[in-house]
Amino acid sequence: MRRGRNRHVKHAQCLLNVRHGCTVAQDGAFGPKTKAAVIKAQKRCYPNSPSQWDGIVGDMTWACLHKKY
Repeated sequence: MRRGRNRHVKHAQCLLNVRHGCTVAQDGAFGPKTKAAVIKAQKRCYPNSPSQWDGIVGDMTWACLHKKY
């Protein structure tokens, strides 16, 4: 998931806010603030894997977003 406005983005935004302490708008738009929040979550989930800090919500990042921190 990269850019766009859809329910998957909105779900990711909800998980970022509820489980990762972020404060992004849950508007379904994947903009720069959402991407920055995704990278923050990726760094938390994969602190020793900088290659995972790409801001893209793929399978590994979905698993990360579902973890509660």
